[in-house]
Amino acid sequence: METELSAKELAQNTAWNTFGTFFYFLCQWLLTVAVVRLSGYKDAGIFSIVLSVTNVFYCISMYGIRNFQVTDIDEQYSDRDYLQARHYSTLAALILFGASLFFLNLEPYTLACCWIYLIYKFEESYTDVIFGMFQKYNHYKSIAVSYVWKGVLSLATFCLFLVLCKSLFWALFANVIFMAAVILFYDRRWMPKMKREAFKGWPLFVSCFPLMLYSMLVPYLNFVTRYAIERSFGQEQLGYYSSITMVLSVLMVMMNSVFVTIIPKIAADYENRNFKAIVKLLLAAMAGFVLMDLAGQAGGMLLGDFCFGLVFGDEILPYMYLLPGTIHCAVILTAVTFASSVLTSLRKTGQVLIGNAVSPVLCTLMLPDLIRSMQMEGALNSMTLSLAVSFAVLAVMLAWDLFASFKKKNG
Repeated sequence: METELSAKELAQNTAWNTFGTFFYFLCQWLLTVAVVRLSGYKDAGIFSIVLSVTNVFYCISMYGIRNFQVTDIDEQYSDRDYLQARHYSTLAALILFGASLFFLNLEPYTLACCWIYLIYKFEESYTDVIFGMFQKYNHYKSIAVSYVWKGVLSLATFCLFLVLCKSLFWALFANVIFMAAVILFYDRRWMPKMKREAFKGWPLFVSCFPLMLYSMLVPYLNFVTRYAIERSFGQEQLGYYSSITMVLSVLMVMMNSVFVTIIPKIAADYENRNFKAIVKLLLAAMAGFVLMDLAGQAGGMLLGDFCFGLVFGDEILPYMYLLPGTIHCAVILTAVTFASSVLTSLRKTGQVLIGNAVSPVLCTLMLPDLIRSMQMEGALNSMTLSLAVSFAVLAVMLAWDLFASFKKKNG
């Protein structure tokens, strides 16, 4: 089990998982580059809306179960329970997506792209529960190999069909087919054999409900800000905005995948009252976030125009004023994700929900005024400020929990 791994094995597992995750989500980011280069900023705007809408329902399908799954040290639920729970959460996501269409008022072509890409996101959702099994049985190398296959095939087929068919819909359809192929012909080989048994995982939906709401944080923020930009400035302007800020969505999913590897270790340290190790990790993380922001801002100033111009073309350069704010927002988002992961490992899911509920409310309230006064930069600032408040709330609750537990241990 995870809690019995040596420091060397933990480092190797984290390296495999980080490599595979980074590679896959780099390929996912390159899809947004391919849309701009091969189809233009209008299709990039459509793709941005498709991503923003479907990611919300993807989170419902995921339901935050992976973090619970990898910390189920006592095997309260079986592998089959986790897989069946994914069936039910995905069905719920599909029903809610269908109901939401009455309110979104999307154009028919955008709606068709949403439907096909939602299937792709559901495939990612099933990949997530399968990778939870791989993690349980220490098959981290298989996670990395699977991610590489999925990343390469999704990028290659997306570009090929975008060129041949000149259609975002058919490019996304190709991704669905090849993702399914990797799941069927590679992932299934490493899945454990599961006995047929009655589903006993209904309590999972109660336990993981706060985690599901937490996981919808960035998808909701991306959706509400991008939807407001699309309605205010049009699909092409949204294409420019999303080309720079797409890193937020990729970073959120990638950081969740990276942090999930350390959650079992933190859970074990907390259970053993090894507070020194937890505090050491927290301080190292805080220092890392500061360095990340400083390095990002310096890199953006020195190389931002060159890199984005090289990747997206000179048309993106008038919008580079969004990059410094995007870097700040990305670092704060990483900090929020980390604090939430630590609280999750301590089984403080209610606090995770409370801390993360702050930002959607604040962003929604601030968004209209900030867009009117600062236009597209206002949308980004509303997200950054709301995330900063969420992080402050999470940090205070985490500090209090650790202090109270330490006092109880020594009391």
